[in-house]
Amino acid sequence: MEHLPANQTEAKRSPPPPPPPQVPHQSDVDEDDENVNQLDECSSLYRLMQDCVARSNRNWKVCQPAIEDFVHVKNERNKLKEKTLNIKKKEFEYQVKIKEKELKYEAKMKEKELEYQAIIKIKSLEFQILFKDTSSITITQLPDHDRLSSKIREKYRHV
Repeated sequence: MEHLPANQTEAKRSPPPPPPPQVPHQSDVDEDDENVNQLDECSSLYRLMQDCVARSNRNWKVCQPAIEDFVHVKNERNKLKEKTLNIKKKEFEYQVKIKEKELKYEAKMKEKELEYQAIIKIKSLEFQILFKDTSSITITQLPDHDRLSSKIREKYRHV
């Protein structure tokens, strides 16, 4: 049961009751939880550190072991993340090198294919020249045809 002051002076002397603890808005709590949960495996140590600080009236010296544990785990986690990123970077660089080699190989193959197509076209034209029916060639074209034919024959004599 509540104690009521007997008179006005007693009422003035007694300290006012402490204000009720402020309850944070639900959105603030959710936001804090979300931020803490992003710490992954560090979140439990972070909460232990927060509990220690709250229980010790913000006496950071008392909470040094909890703080050190949290900082150590967070630093180890950051090192692991950095190693993971470096591995992913190397994998990406490796994939880029492989792709570059594939593209160079494809370009070289395409170049060879075009070269072979040109050789086939030239040989086909040479064959047509060598075995062309010369009856339709005019007298002025005949010397050129004969010269070209002899050069082609000369070319294939050594083969």
